[in-house]
Amino acid sequence: MEHILLVDDNLPLARCLRQALGEAGYSSTVAGTVAEAREQFEPEKFALVLLDLMLPDGEGLDLCRELRGRSDTPVIVISARGDGPDRMLALESGADMYLPKPFHVEELLARVQACLCLYRPPAAELLDCGNLRLDREARQAHVGHRQLALTPKEFSLLEELFLKQGQLCRSEQLLWRVWGYTAEMRTRTLDVHIGRLRAKLARAGLEGCELVTIRAGGYSLRESRLPKPA
Repeated sequence: MEHILLVDDNLPLARCLRQALGEAGYSSTVAGTVAEAREQFEPEKFALVLLDLMLPDGEGLDLCRELRGRSDTPVIVISARGDGPDRMLALESGADMYLPKPFHVEELLARVQACLCLYRPPAAELLDCGNLRLDREARQAHVGHRQLALTPKEFSLLEELFLKQGQLCRSEQLLWRVWGYTAEMRTRTLDVHIGRLRAKLARAGLEGCELVTIRAGGYSLRESRLPKPA
């Protein structure tokens, strides 16, 4: 799970953003001051920084320059100053994106995902779990030597599960990344697609891999023990 440092002294807003990030499949740490952000920040710990410019003990632009000098961790500036000269100042200070307040949570999540995709190392094109293989370039999946007849959405769903193999993929995260749905958009789309995907995998003779439902609110693709020969 990718971890985000959220630097904002507006605690009610920070709590809302932290909840939204969690529902989208990210974990986060909140820092309300420049000093807290400096203390918390470690390049290898955080995948991204969300940074407000107006902080009680310092200037966000200065912190942005400092973080950029210490690492290549992407920075998205979120600011109530609007979309004027501060946008250029933020970008010149090393920010990757600038988002003026107020904003829709959906837009923030879209920018977080886009920013992380730019910095995320490319995953392998061929992914394996048991006798299930995913060819991301050809957009094909095979169980043994049998190719699965998957719809584009079913393939994208399986790909997301593969990319976090062995980990929890939250329902909200899958809905957002595959369909662009937010947590507020209640739908059975995911349940229906998971059911169809399970049926196709079972009919193809899936072994050594299983698609399980997690009580915490999601799904996981993980290796399973092959049955012992009789």
